[in-house]
Formats: sequence, structure tokens, C-alpha cells
Amino acid sequence: MPYESFMKKIFPTELIEFLQCRHMAKLRSLGVVPDSTISEEVQLLRDKGIEHEENYLKTLNGNVVCIDTEASTDEQHTQTIEAMKSGADWVYQAYLQDDERAGYADFLQKATKESDLGEFSYEVIDTKLSINPSPSNAIQLIHYSELVSKTQGFEPQNFHLVHGDNSQTTLCRDDIIDYYNEVLADYKNFIQSREFTEPFPIPHCRQCGYRDHCQNYLQEKKHLALIPGVSVGQIESMRKSGIRVIGEVEEKERPIDLSESVFGDLQKSTKAVLENSVFLKSEGSFYQLQNSLKSSLFFVAYRNIQKQNGALTFYMGVMTESGRYEALLHHNSQEEKASLQRMVTFIDRYLHKHPQAFLVVSSAYESRLLHDLSNKYNICHDELDELMVKKKIVSLASLLRQSLLFPSADSSCENLMLWLDESFELEKILEKSPQLLYELYSTLGANEALEQIKNKGERELMLRLNCLRRLSSLTREDFPLRLKSVVLNDEA
Repeated sequence: MPYESFMKKIFPTELIEFLQCRHMAKLRSLGVVPDSTISEEVQLLRDKGIEHEENYLKTLNGNVVCIDTEASTDEQHTQTIEAMKSGADWVYQAYLQDDERAGYADFLQKATKESDLGEFSYEVIDTKLSINPSPSNAIQLIHYSELVSKTQGFEPQNFHLVHGDNSQTTLCRDDIIDYYNEVLADYKNFIQSREFTEPFPIPHCRQCGYRDHCQNYLQEKKHLALIPGVSVGQIESMRKSGIRVIGEVEEKERPIDLSESVFGDLQKSTKAVLENSVFLKSEGSFYQLQNSLKSSLFFVAYRNIQKQNGALTFYMGVMTESGRYEALLHHNSQEEKASLQRMVTFIDRYLHKHPQAFLVVSSAYESRLLHDLSNKYNICHDELDELMVKKKIVSLASLLRQSLLFPSADSSCENLMLWLDESFELEKILEKSPQLLYELYSTLGANEALEQIKNKGERELMLRLNCLRRLSSLTREDFPLRLKSVVLNDEA
């Protein structure tokens, strides 16, 4: 799709970007061309998204009309309208538009409801790699659905998502339309206004095409947003007190509306950035972190979110502090259910045998994954609820944020490994991009790829365990820890 087309009509991508980051939306509306090359991980996800879409196309029965995406947008729209009027069972890559909006719907499916087209109408189907619907998905689907209603004179009440595991979710128009209209109105007002925006680091920066543009801006301005963990409100408070650039944070007096402890942490974080080092944020929290790691279980999970030939690859592994390793590897739903049961049983027994131990996960993602699978198969609810109630599931990223000050906003286990384990640097690309496992699966074949996935998971667990062992041996006198430049270079 030509980049210039975004400037003529409102596409759902723009609305989603507006919700993610107003500065990104402003840059795009001004015609600033993205300058950053996308990461290998993001490109792989895009490729897999297209592959998932094409695989779904192959499953369709009936008359399928494929719109020529190489034609002009006017011609694509004409082809789409003609396909709908002809009563095609499916329209693939339908280009829809009205006076102010446009969009490419993956699929239009013929439905039995009457419309201006005849004794039939169309509903929107979109393919997504994710295994759960998101607000962004809802915005995208209702945007297409509203454009469909312009053509057929009938508002479809439902639209559908086909997930990466081939499960489907149906969303209802009445549940979303008010939210969509509010977002659309806010976006149009934003575009027409002269609102000034600046970049502010958020998780989406990692996959944003403007990340180099924004990082250069922050560095050039010596912006206060370079302080890890700083909030927009705290930046405003410092600016009101005359603190305009990051170098002034340590030099000037504390703003009246910031407490001594908060401003003290901001000063330490500033020092961490300027000196490229890690500092203790809280000595008590640091030793609490070390105590949480003793005799604990370390958990890692990778899930291939796309089925291939009916097979779903999934890997989970836990390792004890003593080095005992348990891995679960499978490629269909029956094995997945059995593996989850064995995994939770192992965790439950281990933690009952070691009352002081915890289940340590890299981030909230892994604990959510356990609950998602528990709900999917309706098993292990009591065991997982007990872990939550007793606060036995510990996020390493949260513990690190509470106890240490990093020179970047990324307090992940990956960054921990970068400065605690030299061997990790050799594998950091693979370890930080688990989606590369897709490539192993597609190029090596199922059996060999599954073994590679197992080996990779075991390597990461070993690396993580080595890092945590070293972390447990650190004392107050070991700080500040000097960081490698790679940590800051990887930060979006």
C-alpha cells in the first residue's frame, strides 16, 4: 500500500497508532517518512501474518474473488463493489472507502441477511497471529465493517477474527461502536489542531519506524524523557522548576511537588544514564530480590502462535536452583493439555516441598500464558489460583525495577543477562527474538525443529540461572555496575 494513501483518507492503522502514541500519529499526519529499519523479529511476524492469511485463503470454499492490490485504489474499490454486487461467496483483500475513510479488509464473507445488494450481505473477517482479541483488533474490524455498510445499506452486527491457532472470535458492533466513534472524532480533531507533541519512550517504540527519529530528537534536546522510568507529570514538574535538560537534574533544587525520595530516584536514574551504570535503588528490595531467588523455580515458555499443517508447536521449561531441568514439548492440543497438567503438577509439588521458594518468570507474559492455557482447557485453576493468592509467582522484571536503577527503561531479564553473563551477548538476538523459532520449524522440519526449540529453551534457562546465581552473590559494595554499551544501543 502506498505510503501517500494515508494522507488522503483515514485508515484504521492511523487510529491504532493514535491510541498507541500521539507523537507517532502527528509525524505520520505531517508526512514524515519512517526512517528506522524494522527488526528481524517484526519482519518475521509480518511475514508470518501474511502466511497465516494465505493459509486461511486456501481453506475457503465457493466463489472467491481476489482484488488486484497492484491496481490503483480507485480500481481496487471498483473491483470490490463489483464482487459484492455479484454475490461472491468471499472477497479477498477488499478495498473499502467513503469520503473520509478507507481500509483493506482481509476477507468479506457472504451472509444470509438481506441488504441493498439483494438477499445477502457481507461480514468482515480478519486474520491475526494473536491468540486473543485486542482493542486494536476491534477498532480495525469495526472500521472495515462501517465501510461495508456504506456499500450494502445494511450494518453488519458481527465481525470476526481468525487467530493464529485457527480459533475464531466474533465481536459485536453494539459493544464497540460508541468507542470507535469517540476515537475517530478525537483523531480528526487532533489532526486538525496544532497540538505540539514530543516523543516519549513506550513499549511500542521497539517496533516503530520512527524510533531513530525520536531517539535522535531526545538526544539532541538532552530531553528529560531519557531518564528511565520518568513520567510525563514528573517532566512537567521539573520543567516548571527550571530543569529543562537531563544534565540539570543533579544540579538544581528539588521541584516543590516532587517528594525527596521520588526526586532522589530521578537523580540516581539520571546518573545511571550519564555514567552508563547500574545503581542500587533500594538495598532492602535488592536483598529481598536475592532471597526470592533462593531454591526457586525458573520458568520459560515459547508458543508458536500459528498452526502449520494442523500442528501447534509449544515449549515450556522449568529449572530448579540446583540445576534440575524439566521440559515439556509438544505439537498438538492433546499434548498441550497433558503438558500443562504435568507442568503445573511439578510446580505445585516443588513449591510445597520448598515453602520458601517462588516461581520466577521473566515478565507477566509467562504467568498470563499459564492462566490462558488453564482457561482454554479448564484445568489447573485451583493450583494456579493458590500460587496467585500466596504470591508465589514472581516477575523478575518487577523485582529488578524495584531494587535496581538501570540506564535504560528496559529492566528485563534480557538486559540483566547482558551485564551479568558475557556468554549471553553471543546469543542475544536469538534469545530476544523467540519468533525465530518459526523459521526453525518451517526450514528444518517438525522433529528436528522441535529438538532445536528444546535446546534453545534449555540454553536460555541455563543462561538465566547463571545470571541469577551471580546476582545472588552481589553485595552492596559491587555497585555501581558498569554496563556494556550494547544495552543502551538496544534501547528504543
